[in-house]
Order: sequence, then C-alpha cells, then structure tokens
Amino acid sequence: DRVYDGALITDTTGKICDVNNRACEFLNYSHSDIVGHNIVDMLHGAEQSLIDEVRLGVEDDNYILIQAACIRSDGSIFPSEISANRLLLGDTAYFCFFIRDITIRRHVEQRLRTGHAAIQNAANGIAIADLDGNVGYVNAAMLELWGLDTTDAMIGRNIRSFLCSDETADSILQAVSRRMAWEQELDCKTESGTPFYTRVSVAPNINDQEELTGMVLSLLDITDLKLATKQLEQVLSELKRSNHDLQQFAYAISHDLQAPLRKLTTFTNMIVADTETPLPPPIPDYLQRMKHAAERMTQLIQGLLRYSRVSTLEKVYEPLNLNATITEILSDLEPSLLDTQGRVNVATLPDIAAEPTQMRQLFQNLIANALKFTRPDIPPVIDITSERLEPNEADETARYEILVQDNGIGFQAKDTERIFGVFQRLHPQTEFEGTGIGLAICRKIVERHGGQLTAIATEGKGACFRIVLPERGPHEGQW
Repeated sequence: DRVYDGALITDTTGKICDVNNRACEFLNYSHSDIVGHNIVDMLHGAEQSLIDEVRLGVEDDNYILIQAACIRSDGSIFPSEISANRLLLGDTAYFCFFIRDITIRRHVEQRLRTGHAAIQNAANGIAIADLDGNVGYVNAAMLELWGLDTTDAMIGRNIRSFLCSDETADSILQAVSRRMAWEQELDCKTESGTPFYTRVSVAPNINDQEELTGMVLSLLDITDLKLATKQLEQVLSELKRSNHDLQQFAYAISHDLQAPLRKLTTFTNMIVADTETPLPPPIPDYLQRMKHAAERMTQLIQGLLRYSRVSTLEKVYEPLNLNATITEILSDLEPSLLDTQGRVNVATLPDIAAEPTQMRQLFQNLIANALKFTRPDIPPVIDITSERLEPNEADETARYEILVQDNGIGFQAKDTERIFGVFQRLHPQTEFEGTGIGLAICRKIVERHGGQLTAIATEGKGACFRIVLPERGPHEGQW
C-alpha cells in the first residue's frame, strides 16, 4: 500500500485478487469494483494470451516488463510500464503486477526525439562539447562539413584539433566560462585538406539546475558567400579603378574637345568682325550656324561632365534646410521669373541630411524646367509641397515625399521614364533649348542620396515630379 506504483495481485489466470490504493487511483476504480476483474480487461488491446506469456516469463522467479496502455473506469487510457513477477503465498502461486504511469516520460521522450530529429536534419553543423572543448555529440551536417562518414571520427576530439587554433579555442572557452556567446568566421579544412569558410556560433550549455555543463557549437558553411564576396570586392575594385580612369578620361576629353571649339567660335567671330565688305548671303548664315553648333557642343560636353561628377564626388552630407536652399535658387532665377511672370509656391519643407551643392542643382533643374516648358500666354505656377512618410519594415529611417508640380505643357505617360535618359529630348532644339541631360542628373542625385525620383504624366496640364528622400543620409550618423 505504501509503494509509488500501482500494485495488483492476480491468480494465475489473471483474475484480480487484491489491489493497493495507488492502483485504484491510477485506474479510477474503488477496491471492491476492481477485485474480481481480469487484469487483461484493464489493458488496452490485451488478450488472454498475455497471461500465458507472463506465466512463461516469470518461471524460475524471473520478472518481465510490459509496455501497455491502461484503461480507466471512464474509458480514458494512459501509457504505463508494468513489471510482473511470480508471488508464492503458502502453496498457492499468484502473479504480482506493478503499474507505473509513464505519461510524463512519454512526453519528454517525444520532445527529445523531436529535438534530436530537428538537430540531425538541421542545415547547420551542430556539436555539443564539454567545458574543455571535447566533442560528445555531432549531427549529420557537422560530419558532412568535415568530410567524415561516422560520428566515431569526431566524438572525443577537442576543438583545438580540428576547428581552430589554441588562441581561438582559449577565447571560446573563456566566453563559455563566463556564460557568454561567442561568434566568428573561421577558415577551416576538411579531413582531406579542402579549405572552406564557416561562421561559428558557440553558446554555453546550461542544464535545468542552472549548471554550466559545456557548450553548443553551430557551424554555417559560408564558402559560397565568402567566394562571392571576394569576387564582388574584386569587381568593385576594378569598377573603382575604371571610374577613376573614366573621370580622368572625361576631364581630358573636356579639355581636348572644348579647346578647338573655343577656337572655332573665336575665329568665326573674327571673320565676321574683320570683314570690311559684306559677305555673300549664304556665308553669314553658315558662320552663325557654325557658332551655334560649337556653343551647343560645349554645352553638351559640360552637361556630360556634370553628370559624371555626380557619382565621382565624395559623399559629404550635412544638415540642410531645403526652404533656405530654394530661396537661394529663386533669387538666382529671378530674371526668368520676371520674364515669364511665373510664381513659385513653396510649402514648409523638411531639414534633411544631404550634399548641399547637389540638392541645389536638383531643385534648380526642376524649377528651371518648369519655367521653360510653359504653355503659351499662361504664366507658370510651380507648387512645391512635402509630406513625411513613416518608416516601414524595410526602412530604418523616416522619409519625405516632395512634389514639384507645374502647370506647363506636361508629357505623355509613355515618356515617364524616357525623360530621365541622357540626351533624351521630347521637343526639338528650335522649340525649347537644352541639352537633355538635366533630368538624368536629377535622378542620379536623388539615387545617390538613397532616394527615388519619378515623374507623373499629365500631358497638357503640367508635370509633376515626385522626390522621396531619407531624413538622414544613406549611412548612419551622417549629419
């Protein structure tokens, strides 16, 4: 009656003769209700042949263990482990069954099996080691990392012998002893000598009693990533060198091309000025066309240089008040505003981190375009507004949407991307002057600041340019 297990005594046919209180609790029966039943009736799916097996198993005073599900009085079942042995009282033989409820143990075993399967199927190489770094367990991915076939080749080895140097191993052991995690990228070699790269994470292994028992190592193969990174670094290095060469080439071309163009303009002016007698009718027109062509070529070269400098200049961001910037721009554009009778309405704009010269160039190009591409007899009106966009999951900082909208000639929807191309013009040179580079420069400036520049087409009703800029620069802390 005082043992933890439920105890039932039966005759040799399995008929229950007596039970203890614990068995009554397990099975939810009273003592009088259970006595007289056959124990087979208390076991889920059991048959009378079980008693024959018990009879054979307990001969010579042996005992047997039975895994079975017991049935309670309400029909519910619970897993149990039952030990059976032969009991001799006087000259009469009985069977004694001890029932132990193993419900909790089954749950724990299931969790262990699930955890073990998860570890074995994990893509990361996982190992468990003691406080000295001696490996006691590895999963399949860990063996694959090192090119091994059996766990015996890894069990018992110290991390110093295959994973890292003594200095690195010491730093791992010190971190674990302080119950701290450790992480680092390591260059390793398989058993056959093939190099590979891995990111190693080590965490202290602590049991239920909060005792430090060792460490858990997780290794992620980053060989492909490492090789791709090295290739990218090489490409970036080549690109940087190429950009430098291109910049030098652009300056050289600028000098070499603009010098003869200046001479062409100068000598054209000299011909016109030094001629005492009027030139025949076609010649003055030809000379004027030559002069305009040279000036046009100079403008194109200078525009290309400005476009190239947007990417090559060093990024130096500082706090910038956009309202103050636009006020300066409007002061410079005052002659154009007077000539066109234009008006610019500017709302309260944000302070952002930006490169001042490029922001000035951005808004000056957009406002100048709005003053240029106007409808006949309709004074240009330009509205500049701003709205703060809250950061989403993809953004680390707030962003601002700035709209520059005019009432000019606008453009067709099919041209919303074309207008941002270099030398892309929607109108002939004779109708509207320009190089076709201004909007390309604007987009490059915005993208360089980590933003986006798009256009909204409204042909005949004006153009709208949408600028989205981060509150801070592309790099943290750049104010």
